[in-house]
This record gives sequence, C-alpha cells and structure tokens, in this order.
Amino acid sequence: MLDEKPINRREFTKLCSIAALAGLAGSLGRAHGATGTTPIVPAPRRKPYILGADISWLLEDEAQGATYWDRGVKTDIFDILKKYNFNFIRARIFVNPHAPGGYSARREEAFCDLEHTKKFARRIKAADMGFLLSCHYSDTWASPAKQAKPAAWANLPFPKLVQTVHDWTANVVKELKANGTTPDMVSIGNETSGGMLFPDGRADNFDNFTELTNAGCTAVRELDANIPIALHHHLGRSNNVVRPWVENFLSRKTEFDIVGMSCYAEAHPGDWQTNFNDLAVRYPQLSFMAMECSYQKRRLNDLIYNAPNAKGLGSFIWEPTRWREAIFDHNGVNAGNDTNNRPHLPASTLPPADAPNQPTYHAATPPGGQNEFPANGAGFAPAPVSSAPPATRSTAATTRPTFGRRFGGRYDTNSYILAYPEMAKAYGLVS
Repeated sequence: MLDEKPINRREFTKLCSIAALAGLAGSLGRAHGATGTTPIVPAPRRKPYILGADISWLLEDEAQGATYWDRGVKTDIFDILKKYNFNFIRARIFVNPHAPGGYSARREEAFCDLEHTKKFARRIKAADMGFLLSCHYSDTWASPAKQAKPAAWANLPFPKLVQTVHDWTANVVKELKANGTTPDMVSIGNETSGGMLFPDGRADNFDNFTELTNAGCTAVRELDANIPIALHHHLGRSNNVVRPWVENFLSRKTEFDIVGMSCYAEAHPGDWQTNFNDLAVRYPQLSFMAMECSYQKRRLNDLIYNAPNAKGLGSFIWEPTRWREAIFDHNGVNAGNDTNNRPHLPASTLPPADAPNQPTYHAATPPGGQNEFPANGAGFAPAPVSSAPPATRSTAATTRPTFGRRFGGRYDTNSYILAYPEMAKAYGLVS
C-alpha cells in the first residue's frame, strides 16, 4: 500500500499493548523521580501516520464535469493528493441511495451505493493508498440526530434488523474483497453518538444500540479478522461525552479497535488535547483518530501525533474539495470562508483559537516568494486571512451554495494544501 506493509489487526493489537507498556514505563519513571538523564523508552509508532481525505463526492462531481488542477496543470485528484503526501482515503457507503428519500433518489446514478463504492475503491487501490470504508446504515446521510433506517429495513422486527445489519455488512465486505479492494479499515456507523437505526437503536437503549453495532463488527471479523474496526463519535472535543460512550461499548464486549471522532472545533482551548490524552492512556487496547476534520489542520494533527503511547493514528479531512476550509478552490472560491458553514457547531461564538483561517500554518506565498498556485490560470489566489472574529466576519463574497447545485467546474489547489507536506515531514513520512 505504502512504503511499509499495511498493518493487520493482530499487529495492530500487539503494537497497542507494547505502546501501553512503554507509556506505563515512562509514567513510572517520572513518578519515581526520574531525571532528564534517565532514559524513557519511547512508545513505538507503526508508520505511516495517516494523512487522509474523505473525497466521497468525487464520482458525483466528476459526472458533472469536475476537473482538478495543481499549479495550473490539470491532474487526476489522486495524483494531486499523493503529491502532497496524503496516504489514505475514506469512502462512505449508503444502503440504497436510490430508495425513496435516499441520497440519490433524485439523481440518475445511485452514488455511494455498493457498485459505485467498488468503482471508487479500485481507484483508491490503484493509487496505492489506504482505504477506510465508512458504513452509513441508512439510505442517506447518517449523523448524530439523524439515523434513519433504510427504507427496506423500516418495518423489520428487532431480531431481524440485527441480522440484516450483519448480513448487509458481510455482503459489502465480501464484495469488496472479491473486487480486489479489501478495506484497510471499516467504520461501523457514521457519527453514531446518539445511536443508529432510529428508533430501535437509540443510545438511550444502549443494549439495543450495542447489539446492532456488534452485528456489524462481527460481520467484519468473520470476513477478515485482520481489518481494524472503528466506531465514530461526532464530538471529539468532549472527553466527558466520548468517554462514557466508549465505556458503554467496552462493558458490553463490543470488539472494536479505534475510537473515531469528528474534530471540527473546540468549545474551549485545550479540549482536543484533554480528550486525546485521556483516551490514549485510559484505553490501552484502543487507538483513536480524527475521522473528520477541516480547520486547524496542523494543530489538530500535532495533538494526535503527539498523544501518549503513539495511540493517535491520524486524521481525515472531510470533502476537502468544496467543504469548510477546503484545500481546493471551486471556480475561484473557497468553501471554508463561509463561517456559517459549520453544521456540527453550536450557534455560540467560537473562541479565537477556532477561527477558520490559520496564517500560522498556511503562508499565502510559498517559500521563495514565488506565487505557485494559479487560480483559473490567472495567478496565485491564496486563502484569505481575516482578523475579524467569526461572529462578525462578512461572508457576502465567499458564501458557497451547498446541495441543489451542480458541482462540476474547476477545482484548483490553494495554499491550505501546503500544510500536508509540512506535516508529512514532521511526522517522518518523508525525508
């Protein structure tokens, strides 16, 4: 897959245990008054650290004529991402997006169904990148407050619903393996903070929620015991919320390997670090990752990379061509400059640390003073930086339409993408 053999689940679990012991040794050394001259055994890290992207809109956008450009040259998006040291792709799958009320009910093609996922996965593997499969147990978007059953499952009695989750998951993994595109990770559910398959699997009945989750996990284990399994919570900034959610699964013997979290913002400075460090130390059998992110790219990844015991696996920027602080400009406009484009955040004023622009990490002019990122062939177009607070910054000139408009057109890399080669070097992925 990359410069090293992909890690399987057995190796993954072994390394987690070694990392935990190394972290414990370091903690004991410090507790007994170790000085700066006392060697502390560093926790091992299995490279590569994940610099990932969720580009699940790709096939849909390409069908509408989307093209991707880097420094004025039209290029396949996978080549662009690899050039900037991305090494993993996340892809979502719906049960039946062509069903009434489904994601693609009004589209000619059933984007994000199994057949489109197989096609997308072939491109991921052809690019020699890791493949994370994100299972939405719905015909459309699954999110913390919206976990609608697929239309075909709507009236199933609970025992049959559990079996159907198992069988559907098993079939997806089986088909992907037969396709030559075995996932390198599988996420059972998307942002299932409040449960899945409502109302049966709401988290206020965690036994039901766990039984449904376990059905998906068991299906993956049966098809390939070496595939690491992730569960996905939407609130990576809140240890007080994530920790009991994890505890509930562990107490019910759910077999999973990774706590995936959406990390778009902190409610207070330090929230991410508090949560990451606690998870890394508290659960030696688990690792964690940012399953979705966008803003504060370098700061977030530094916190993940430097978490205790090397338990932070990496991050996935969500739809970076046209969502939030995108690393591409779509027809000359960056989606992330719309400060209202933050559906995961409360309607409260965000702290200055969560301002959407990051001049510390993203220079407008690349090193050497040469403008290297043409926009629409007309010269360098850096991502703008504003000192105004998020609540007052004008968005009149930068607000992007979301759904309901075609997303063909031209996508040009912008200066935000420069964070990734910097991180790759800092994290030992490139020399």
